Amino acid sequence: MQITFYKYEVTLGKKTYRILSPTITFPNLYVISTDVKGAIILGDESCLVNLSKVL
Repeated sequence: MQITFYKYEVTLGKKTYRILSPTITFPNLYVISTDVKGAIILGDESCLVNLSKVL
């Protein structure tokens, strides 16, 4: 299964963050890329439950 994401870049001070939001409907779900190997998934409980059902 492949999920595609919209990519946004936000700069705060000297640091640039890449924020990914899935193209499928998961309101309040965001993925923040920390480096090449890692990411953090943020969201409320209902969207995380829905994501777990898809995966």
